Amino acid sequence: MKDLAHIGAREEIASFAPGHIERRFLRGQCHVLALLLNRQSGLRLQGLFDEYGELHHAFVTDDETGLAWDIRGGRAPARIHEGSSVTQPRIAAIGEVQLVEAFGRPDRNEVQAARHAAERYILPAILLSKLENDREEISLAPSP
Repeated sequence: MKDLAHIGAREEIASFAPGHIERRFLRGQCHVLALLLNRQSGLRLQGLFDEYGELHHAFVTDDETGLAWDIRGGRAPARIHEGSSVTQPRIAAIGEVQLVEAFGRPDRNEVQAARHAAERYILPAILLSKLENDREEISLAPSP
């Protein structure tokens, strides 16, 4: 597992997911991973929309750390569009129904692949980012 000692000074935490896993969840199955991360972590579902209101990407955000999470890892929400075709990004909260309407209902194999990716590459990094964030808050607290 990578060292997250500098998380407060960085805006990005890479997931280290292999390229074929990353491609799977950046080209058509992001919604499955986002739904699974939402259900397992309680983080908020968010969508990346273009200037016409079309949903292009789904991910989750952590209000505590300020990071947006997808298969690539955690990053500032304003950077979630990087690598996409969206030139005028708009980020907004979305719900399960909106995701299913936009991308379709995931099948059993998609859910299983998303669970594996989440548990192996994303959820541990989310947990460590929260632990590091808690440690920073404690160290910044005034002494009695």
